[in-house]
Amino acid sequence: MLFSIMGVSLAALKQSASRQEHELQSNQAAWQVQIQQLAEIHAEIQRFQMKINELEPTLSTDVQTTVMDPELRAFFRTNDVQYASLQLQNRVLASFGAGGNSSESYVLVSKASLADAHLKPLKLFPDSEKLTDDVRGVLAITPEEQQFVESAFATAFSNMGVWVRENVQRDGPVGEMVVSYTVPANQVFHEATISQLFSTVNSGIGTERGELLRNYFEHYRIYEDGAVGDHTNLLSIYRISAAPGYGYRSGWRSANAEAINTYPEPIKPEKFPAAFRFLFPSGWKELAQREGFELPKQFGK
Repeated sequence: MLFSIMGVSLAALKQSASRQEHELQSNQAAWQVQIQQLAEIHAEIQRFQMKINELEPTLSTDVQTTVMDPELRAFFRTNDVQYASLQLQNRVLASFGAGGNSSESYVLVSKASLADAHLKPLKLFPDSEKLTDDVRGVLAITPEEQQFVESAFATAFSNMGVWVRENVQRDGPVGEMVVSYTVPANQVFHEATISQLFSTVNSGIGTERGELLRNYFEHYRIYEDGAVGDHTNLLSIYRISAAPGYGYRSGWRSANAEAINTYPEPIKPEKFPAAFRFLFPSGWKELAQREGFELPKQFGK
């Protein structure tokens, strides 16, 4: 019995020794791989060091590090001219070569002041989706960015035109009123359209400049697209005794205010309500043709 137990023990010891020898061989192989990789890293470091040694003589020894004045550094970090002294403002201007004198090509303003500015963002119809030179310059919009932004406005205005044509209400004639058009407000359409427009704009020029452009657009929007959706737009045509024989009342109405001329004023070629350009791109003559009344042959010339 004793010899049987000893035999089993010897067999177990041999198996354990065999496993340990196999693990040792595996570890040695892994160490060899790591030692080779370490040698390659050292060789790469030596090559870089040799390259640095070769380049050092070519570097200029005359380069001096410029230390910026702490006051100037603080100003450029915040870009807030509101708290800058007159002396500091002059020093900043001098760094741009302007000194205290005015420049014919530019002025320096803080970013904060741009948020309160009222720049007209878009050109007049028929280029109403095109950015003005002023807003392109102030927002530093590149030609590629300009194309992207103008494409976004063109798409938004196209969608507005479809919506206006589908939702416009027509009345008349009644007495001296030839016809009346109403484009009702619709906040769901308005919010979806403007949100999509400036989501696209921001993706092209960034949120900071996109929000500034939106501020400018919102300020002038009643003249750009009639604030379609946000306001109810109205236009009525009347027969009048003054030339050219027809007058109009137009304007807008919102939940808290309205702006509509009380009495019909003679229609003029250069004055056509922005919202109704979506219905009549050619203005008064197209409207007259649609409603069957004639304007003088010299109208618009």
